[in-house]
Amino acid sequence: MKGQDEIIRMRMSGLKPEWVHIYDFPYPTDWAEQGMIPSICTDNDLIKTLDMRFLVNLKVCVSSCSEKRAMALFEACKQAKVALVAAAYVQTDKPTWKQDGWTGIYNATAN
Repeated sequence: MKGQDEIIRMRMSGLKPEWVHIYDFPYPTDWAEQGMIPSICTDNDLIKTLDMRFLVNLKVCVSSCSEKRAMALFEACKQAKVALVAAAYVQTDKPTWKQDGWTGIYNATAN
């Protein structure tokens, strides 16, 4: 996992990003230097070994090119006690408007 260190520093300083994006494919993680939305890359990571505790009470958006991995990251975020997670299996062989893969939304305050 790459990109989480700056989020952890923020959390330790009492700050909280509005959203965190998790990309399960190669994705740049220099978001802090670029002034962008906090972005984490989990490409090729063993999901069950990831320590996601820094996501507690945050809103998270997950994108993966694998339905199985999208579901696993969705569950990992729920286990990390996020406030909300929206996850999607992104079908790279289809245009955006024709996507029909798995999606999941979990809102801790609604459960």
